[in-house]
Amino acid sequence: HSLITVNIAAELKSRLRGTPCRPGSADLRVLIPSGNVRYPDVTVDCGEFRPNSNNASEPRVVFEVLSKSTAWVDLHDKLRDYERTPTIQHYVIVTQNAAKVVVWTRTPHGHLVPGDDVTGLAAEITLSALGLSLPLSALYDGLPL
Repeated sequence: HSLITVNIAAELKSRLRGTPCRPGSADLRVLIPSGNVRYPDVTVDCGEFRPNSNNASEPRVVFEVLSKSTAWVDLHDKLRDYERTPTIQHYVIVTQNAAKVVVWTRTPHGHLVPGDDVTGLAAEITLSALGLSLPLSALYDGLPL
């Protein structure tokens, strides 16, 4: 779980250099309009950088790495909360025991809908809200899959 989140953040850091967006770790809070607070494994924040705040100013993409103990919450409660947060354009679910990722994307009607499963280390995911793609080989680097 930890290695995958570090890989995601590292890959995003290099690809987002020179843009207003930056990756954040699980210490970066995402405030949900309903009043809930979430701490995604990785958040891409594209709003104003506020060095004295632990809150994402404009979370655009959130990543959750699934584990047996958190999968239900990630796929139900967190999905519902992220859908209520209009700045979030992609919710990325990363499986930790296989090279498998699902990217949920916001529709013009405001709903997050899942894309097809992206599987295999040769595959890549596209994050249109950021204008970039990430190879699964980079996300799973160092894991014996």
